Amino acid sequence: MIRRASGEEADTLAALFRRAYGTLTFLPLLHTPEEDRAHIASVLAEREVWVFEDAGEIVGFAAFTDGLLTDLYVEPDRRRGGIGSALLEHAKSRRPTGSSSGCSRRTSLREASTRRAAAAWFASPTAPGTRNASRTRAYAWP
Repeated sequence: MIRRASGEEADTLAALFRRAYGTLTFLPLLHTPEEDRAHIASVLAEREVWVFEDAGEIVGFAAFTDGLLTDLYVEPDRRRGGIGSALLEHAKSRRPTGSSSGCSRRTSLREASTRRAAAAWFASPTAPGTRNASRTRAYAWP
């Protein structure tokens, strides 16, 4: 089930963020868990955040601002199960024309090309509309 996140879930989302980010072994962990929590609390306050909940457990979340998907994280042991795709589809349904201001019809999701799980998703048939943009890939919808 996808639902709107609440401000009280900063600890849960920060822990999920840290577990997901921790799988990026080519990047160092630069922040403490407390700094992660402060960051996620600011994301909850400033952006539209939606969670994917399964059996009462949050297993993924997405955050976006006006026409830009800024965060998409899924529990590492739940990847490749459709959670990220469902959150992306939800973001698209919330902003079917991209920017709510009408200034842009493009919403993008960027990821480092070295992220194998994300790169595999972008290469899959469930990610129509992807395009290679040098060392990053972007997802856009009209």
